Amino acid sequence: MGVIRTGRRRPAFGWRLLAALPLLAPATALAVDWDVYGRVNLSIERYSGGGYGAWDLASNSSRLGFDVEHQLETGLTVLGEVEQQIAFNRGDGLEWASRSALLGLRESWGTLRLGYMNSAVKDLRGSFDLFSGEMGDSRNILRGEHSPHFDSRFPAGVRLTTPEGEGWGFDLHYSFDTQDRDDDPPADDNDRQAYAAVVDYQWPALRLALGTERFFGDEDEDEGEVFRLGAEWAIGDDWTLIGFGQRSKEAWEVNDEYEDADGYGLGLRHRLADDLELRGQYYAIDADASGHGGRMAVIGAVFHADERTRLYVTYANLNNDSESQLVPWYHGRVAGPEARTRGCVTVAPPGPWPAACASTSSV
Repeated sequence: MGVIRTGRRRPAFGWRLLAALPLLAPATALAVDWDVYGRVNLSIERYSGGGYGAWDLASNSSRLGFDVEHQLETGLTVLGEVEQQIAFNRGDGLEWASRSALLGLRESWGTLRLGYMNSAVKDLRGSFDLFSGEMGDSRNILRGEHSPHFDSRFPAGVRLTTPEGEGWGFDLHYSFDTQDRDDDPPADDNDRQAYAAVVDYQWPALRLALGTERFFGDEDEDEGEVFRLGAEWAIGDDWTLIGFGQRSKEAWEVNDEYEDADGYGLGLRHRLADDLELRGQYYAIDADASGHGGRMAVIGAVFHADERTRLYVTYANLNNDSESQLVPWYHGRVAGPEARTRGCVTVAPPGPWPAACASTSSV
């Protein structure tokens, strides 16, 4: 709702503007389509391992966003999006545009987006993750000690995506500068740039996707490259099998040096009924340096109460190699302590780290 303040010296001007608002609003409403969307996903969780234990209420990638679309007479669609993360368990939210802020164009050839958004390779991983944004998210393993990690959002980005559907698809993404700090403006000599590229092919029952992402700049710590391959196979109407592989080059940080690392994952989903499914996945990663890596197994059941609401229960277990400190609950949401914080360092790092959660609802 808009408020117009009128001064005593010029009341007529304020009243004329106020009277014009009802005339302008219908025209704006017809020209632009607004959509308010969101997700509320909360879970009650128990963390334990090596003498450490705690209960928590987690917010699983909950968010609020606004979509805007406007179709021109030529058929070209102008679109915009602003999305914010909300931590329902902590009672706060990040600043607006913390998840995305973009302006774009869409036509039969695809979608062009400009702004701050997920990288194409980040979206590739999420599309093959059965627990994305929840406990057991594959980022808890695949991110590891990577610097840079490869599940980021690109600031100052340009992204071109071809339409979804059977056949070939392409997703190209470039960031002019990934330095996104207040004391180091993104356009400061383009010190650190990045690109991501994904190609996929979809059959009726099978999807394959291959992607690469690379950071490059003036300093060694600005370098990093990853390759990801995902496969999803629908076996009949009730079974889905997922495979995933990752190869990172000189990005896993070990004693102030950067090593290669290999990660892989397997996932399986089974629909028991129209409203009930079982899911599970296993992920592992190993760096060239001995003792760095881990393995995570996750299982769960999901009950779909209706189109927008579901209830689920999940159990995750993560075993670290001798030099790693990973936990299965931290990345991709607002939940318990990170592996390196005081709550976890005081216990034996190798684990195992079992954790369980029961969700109240997800919309």
